This record gives sequence, C-alpha cells and structure tokens, in this order.
Amino acid sequence: GGGYGGYGGSGNVAGGITYGSITAPVDPGSGGGLVNSDGGDGGGVIQLTVSGTMTVNGSVNGNGDDGTPVAVARGGGSGGSVYLTVGTLAGTGSITANGGMSNTTGGGGGGGRIALLYTTDSSTLATLSAYGGVMESADNPNFAGAGTIYKKAAAATNGDLIIDNNFQDAAQDDYYMGKTPLTGTSTFETLTVRSRGHMVLYPDSSITYNTLTWSSSGTIEDNSAAAFALVTGGGTLTVPATSRLYTNVARTFTTGTVTGSLTHGTNSTTADYKINLTFSSLTIEPEGSIAANGKGHFRGEGPGAGVDNTS
Repeated sequence: GGGYGGYGGSGNVAGGITYGSITAPVDPGSGGGLVNSDGGDGGGVIQLTVSGTMTVNGSVNGNGDDGTPVAVARGGGSGGSVYLTVGTLAGTGSITANGGMSNTTGGGGGGGRIALLYTTDSSTLATLSAYGGVMESADNPNFAGAGTIYKKAAAATNGDLIIDNNFQDAAQDDYYMGKTPLTGTSTFETLTVRSRGHMVLYPDSSITYNTLTWSSSGTIEDNSAAAFALVTGGGTLTVPATSRLYTNVARTFTTGTVTGSLTHGTNSTTADYKINLTFSSLTIEPEGSIAANGKGHFRGEGPGAGVDNTS
C-alpha cells in the first residue's frame, strides 16, 4: 500500500514510506502498488482557512481509494491531507484521512495527516480519523500504519498528537502491524498512542511531551530513540495494561512495572533485536508479560537452522 502519515502495508512487496509535515500537512497521499491492475489512488489535499466559525455537520474527507477489487494483488492508496486553520471549529460531523483497503495479497494504504488549528474548539465530531487501510484477506492481514492527527489551540505553546489505528492489526505481532514513525525533533503537549496505533522511534527521534497517554492497546517501539522520556529518562518504566513496548536497544531504569506487554522486534536472517534492560527492581503484574516467543530467526535461518528438504 501507499504510505504517507503511516507506512503502507506490505503485501508481496514492501509498502510505501512516510513523508510530509505533522503540523502543516499539504502533501497528497500516494497510490498503492499494482500487479496487472490498479492500486488505489492516494487521497488529495484539503487546506481551508476560515477566520470565523467553521461548522462541520457533514464530512471533510481526504481518504485514499481501495485497490481495484479483482483477484490480483494491489495495494490501497494512502490517505491525503486535511489542514484547517479556523477561528472556531464547531459541528458534529466527520473529518477523515484514512488509507484505502487492499485486496488479496496487497497491503493497505497508510493513514494520511490531519492538522486542526483553531482559536476555539467547540466541536463534538462523530469521527476524527486517519486510520491505516486493511487487507481483505484474513489469512494475510498486512495492515497499514495510522496517520497523524494534530490539534492546536492558538493560545497553546504546543499542540496535541494522536496516533490511533482503530484496533486494525487484529492482535497480530509486529510483522503485520501497521507502523507510524516519529522522526526528527518535535514537542507536543499531549501525545496519545491508542487502539493499536504503533509509534516507532528511530535514532534521530527527539520527541518531547508533557503528557503521554498510552492505552487501549497502543504500541511504542524503541529503536534507539535519541530522546523520548519513557525510554531515555532512566527513571521508572511503566508499561500500562493492554499496551505494548517493543524495546530493541539496551536501556537502564531505576524501577519497572509491566502490566501490559514487553517484547522485542522479530529477527530474520540476522540477530538484530533482543530485550536488554537493566533495573534495580522490576515487577511483572498478573496481567503483564515479558515475552520473545517466535522472535528468533525466520524459518530456515540462523546458525542452527534445519536442513531444507529439496527432494
């Protein structure tokens, strides 16, 4: 699938990458890949400036298209951009930049990007979403990553970021999970990761926040983040109930409490990932787990791999 705010879902080949701005998105979404047929087109760009009140009782949509529904692999298009700068945001309608669905062995389109800048927000929107697209085949559910939703009041120093994927990874492990990378330097008032949104941090990620809301099966993946208080602060590590932390780099903490799930990424042909954490004390609550089941080398790989039967 095509990528934009979130990675495109991988099908027979890799999904598309992310790009563009979280706080001022003006890029169109990318189209899905194809095999002998059309992938879905990416969502377009909606940029509106309203000095007074913008009332949304209907819909503002920048969604990606689904892949053509024939029995051939093709990916969904990624969601596009919705960028609103308004005096007052009101209404009960919907604002979306969702990725398109794929078919058979294609991947879903990544979620797009939404930015809402306002002086006053009196809206009670029924839907505000930038979900990644899903795959129609239940046997090969390569879900795309959630896009980004950024909200900022004019009087606020920093805005809020939401990464929400509508529980669209079917509780699969990281091989199938749609991911949303945060790279570079950013500061948020509240950072929310929920509903199987899978936020990925890389060595160039320097992310500051005042409040981290990490619940409802949200996932955070640490690939040697430069700065992210949860994993680089060195104090107490808390993994809340139902949430998941992928720790792929050595870290040291004073204390730890695991009520959700702590694991590492899946190794393939090389041994790249492991849990390597140091604590003065660690508590694993009854509903918590630290697990690396099935996270070693892929089938047929590794120094002690079994011999393939080629006869």
